[in-house]
Amino acid sequence: MTSSVPGYISWSIISLSIVTLVARSLLTGRTADTERLVTYALGFGILAAVFRERAVQNFLADQIGLSVGFTRQFGTTMIVMAFVPFVLLAAAWSRSHVTGRRTTEKSVWIVGYLSVPLMLLLGTHARSVEQYIDRTQGWQTVAYFTVFAVWCGAVGTLVAYVSVRELTRGKLRPKHTATYLIMLFIGAWTTEEAVSIFASSVFAATGTGGAFVDFRFAANENNFVFILLLGAIIAAIRPLAVILEVLGIDRVTRSIRRLQPLRDDLVEACRDAIPDLDQKYHLAAGSGRLEALQRMTVEIRDCLLVLGRFAAPAPNHRDPSSASAIQIAAALNRKLVGDSYGEYIRLHATDTDRDLMEEVRALQKIARRWQSAQQTAAVAHAK
Repeated sequence: MTSSVPGYISWSIISLSIVTLVARSLLTGRTADTERLVTYALGFGILAAVFRERAVQNFLADQIGLSVGFTRQFGTTMIVMAFVPFVLLAAAWSRSHVTGRRTTEKSVWIVGYLSVPLMLLLGTHARSVEQYIDRTQGWQTVAYFTVFAVWCGAVGTLVAYVSVRELTRGKLRPKHTATYLIMLFIGAWTTEEAVSIFASSVFAATGTGGAFVDFRFAANENNFVFILLLGAIIAAIRPLAVILEVLGIDRVTRSIRRLQPLRDDLVEACRDAIPDLDQKYHLAAGSGRLEALQRMTVEIRDCLLVLGRFAAPAPNHRDPSSASAIQIAAALNRKLVGDSYGEYIRLHATDTDRDLMEEVRALQKIARRWQSAQQTAAVAHAK
């Protein structure tokens, strides 16, 4: 296929995708296997987009002698290769546990690599008559696009399966429900594309359904580079997150910075009751920022359990977070001056269904009011 998108648009998208690929290779090279699979998919997608450009096709024909038909078909095989890592990703999501993962991955990659020469072999007839294979009559067209449709359909089916499975299980948070609904749409759309492209190949091979073949032909010419743009935007999220982390302005680092004064005051006051808090925190911090943040929230909760023996009921306040902050600051003061134990009161009662970031957001509301809460508690204690 030859892209019909204006060159300045397609090459801008390709350039942006290459920048994203380089950034991912440099910044996420040692991260999880899933990140590497995304990088591989983006790389093959870039190759597919490059080989679909008319300027590249003409250059290779003039300088190397590769026919334009061969380059068009080779570009399509690169789309198939981009499907391979997506199949592996979707298969990993669909399994409840991993068994023989390395063997499975190797087998899928081998089948993917074998699909390239097979498709080029099946495209020989179309190249011999100097015709787009999308419009060429003959069984080879159906066989060619069967290979393509199987890979495309495998991605769509697996993604749709995972989405339906998680949605039917229920008990998802709204943001997770939205994510799986988007994945379900993508999976259904990809599956429809596989069926639609296969149907178009049957019509083309038999010389029927000309209007539908023309529709699919126009769609295939126009849409791939924009699909690549969407993929590049998604793929850029991870390296951007790494850059923000290096600069110390990512969400986790900012959360640690905001919670630090609250955490330090509580740990200092409760060190006699929980002597190994600092050691645990530094061990967690050495594992990474997210681990340090998780350990910090655990430490704050541990300290609140200790301070619960010194707490009084929360004051009436229009702002619940301010009331909690004042209550905690007052309990801290009573412990520091050696007041006797009282009846235990649970401080900042946390919802057990909260995830880490929701807990962090709740604690940050208290941390933002911590300095003023300490002043309020100190004044009240002095009276």
